Amino acid sequence: GKISVHAVGHPEPPFRVELGAMFPFSFGDPAIDGPIVDTVRSWLAAVGHRHGSAHVEFKLVDGVPALIEINPRLGGDHIRELIQITTGIDTIDRYTRLFLGLPAAAPDPGRRGGYATSMYLTPTRTGIITAVEPPPATEGILTTSFTTEPFIARDVVDNDDRLGYVLSWAPDFDESWQRARDYLDTVAVRYEDESVGARP
Repeated sequence: GKISVHAVGHPEPPFRVELGAMFPFSFGDPAIDGPIVDTVRSWLAAVGHRHGSAHVEFKLVDGVPALIEINPRLGGDHIRELIQITTGIDTIDRYTRLFLGLPAAAPDPGRRGGYATSMYLTPTRTGIITAVEPPPATEGILTTSFTTEPFIARDVVDNDDRLGYVLSWAPDFDESWQRARDYLDTVAVRYEDESVGARP
């Protein structure tokens, strides 16, 4: 599941920036999840996708899946890490073995199960950002990375406008999301014209 946001200077489409992902994802209701899985499979069949990975993106419009993208590739950003954290499966290794005709490797015994979240920090306004200061990691925070260079925030129109990210894990879906959100809310973003840029 991915999270998108309107850009700072563009409250209307077409600009969107992905703010994160969760794995595994569920809408929390089998009556919703089942038909969506069936719809995605029908899309793949319609384009003739029969072998290998598929990256399918959609959004719900009035409760109905609306297709955004189908590509014969693995998911980008930190989706590989989210899958590996929870299932112990390295998707790149699995994909490579599939095309080489090799048996799949066993999942990493250190897999956690549960739910993993990636969440990205973006500027809340334009200006010159002089520093991004993350706090120490808290419970469930696995990895963080933020820019260490000054950053000119002109707008938020693509993934290059991100200031950094956090990866979190928890045994519960909502808790995993909340841990990432709470952590990002404590990151200090310092602008040239003020002491600290407040986070929403």
